Amino acid sequence: MEHKIIRMRKRKPRAISRTIVKGIRKKNKN
Repeated sequence: MEHKIIRMRKRKPRAISRTIVKGIRKKNKN
């Protein structure tokens, strides 16, 4: 999944990628 996020990060704006990273961090913590 991390690989997909990196690819999306390059395509989508930084704001959206930031929210995605935040959501993943929350999931990892839980």
